[in-house]
Amino acid sequence: MPPPNIYLTGAHCSGKTTLLQALQTHFLTQIHTKQPTIINEVVRPVMRAHAFTAADVKDESKGPILQRATLAAQFVAEQRCNYNDKDKGEGETTWFISDRSGLDPIVYAQTYVGSAAAAALQESFEWGVLRENMRGALVVLYEAGNADWVSADEVRVKYETVEEWEALHRCFVKMLGEQGIAFVVLPKETVDLGERVRFVVEAMEARMKSST
Repeated sequence: MPPPNIYLTGAHCSGKTTLLQALQTHFLTQIHTKQPTIINEVVRPVMRAHAFTAADVKDESKGPILQRATLAAQFVAEQRCNYNDKDKGEGETTWFISDRSGLDPIVYAQTYVGSAAAAALQESFEWGVLRENMRGALVVLYEAGNADWVSADEVRVKYETVEEWEALHRCFVKMLGEQGIAFVVLPKETVDLGERVRFVVEAMEARMKSST
């Protein structure tokens, strides 16, 4: 059987994309493990396509539209992976590693726009599908708080304080629990990239053993 799908999720500026690239390199050397499909972060192309900026994340009018479009893009990306599986024979099923998840836009809507915007996303058809996908996957939640990694650009909201960053992390923890999605936390103290790769691989192997 293939490995479980893996979601790398959590507050921005916690090293998700860097680790995704390292995991991709790691699996290129594993001859007994089928290569994963990579789902890159969808929010950046969404923001470019619709001319959104980081300021729009907090905008009461534009924020919900942005997060709705992000959720839809994640849904399309995962459906594409599932569709491709239909053409494969037994034992050839693909698996994916996703840079972020369908929960991310919901958490950002909750944190920066409000509970009504988050609730609307949770009621969507797309989220119902994505939630079930996450429940069957390995979800790695990155712990916030390593101040050396904080950055801002045209799509990243600038943190005013470390406390704001940590509050966003706590919202992830809360909503994962509310949605019945199991997860493992990658501690902020684990900064070495090799150790972070090892953490995810070991969590994946443990998940596979528990499923047999």
